Amino acid sequence: QVPLKTTFYATMIGYMINYAVPRLGEVVRSADVAAHEELSFAAVFGTVVVERILDALVLVLGLMISFYLLFDQLGVIQKYFIDPILIGLNQGPLSLMVGVIFGITFSIAFIYWTACRPQDARLRRYWNDRLRPIWRAFRDGLATVLRSPRRLTLVFSTIAMWFAYFLLTYLPLL
Repeated sequence: QVPLKTTFYATMIGYMINYAVPRLGEVVRSADVAAHEELSFAAVFGTVVVERILDALVLVLGLMISFYLLFDQLGVIQKYFIDPILIGLNQGPLSLMVGVIFGITFSIAFIYWTACRPQDARLRRYWNDRLRPIWRAFRDGLATVLRSPRRLTLVFSTIAMWFAYFLLTYLPLL
C-alpha cells in the first residue's frame, strides 16, 4: 500500500516533467514512488506499464465505438485522420521510433538467448546477478493488477478518466 500523498506528489511531478519531455514523467513518477517507499523501480514501473496497457485498451474501445457511430462518414475519416497517419509513418520520426523499439527488443532477446547458453559464463552471470532480478521485479509489477483486490475499481477508474478526457475535448467544441 502506497500512501495517497506519495502517489499524488509523484503524479504531479510526473505531469511537470511531461511538459518538458513527454513520456519521461512516467519514469520519473516511478522513480519517485520507488525512492520514497523503498520499492524496486522495476516493480513500480511495471505498474505504470499496466496502466498504459489499460489506457490503450480503453482507447481502442473508444475508437471502435467511434467507428460504429461514424460508419457513414468513413470517407471523411479516411481523408482527415487515417491518411495523415499513413503519411507520418512514411516520414522519419515514427519509423525511427519503431526501429529503436525493435532494436531494444532484439537486444533483450539476444542477451536472454546467449545468457541461457553455457559457453559464456560471464554473460550468464551478468544475466543471473543483474538482469534477471530486474526482469522479475518488472514482471511482478505487471502482475499487480491480477493480484489487486480492487481490479474492477482500477478498470472503472480508467474508463471514467477517459470519459472525463472526452468531456474535456467535446464540451468546448460544443
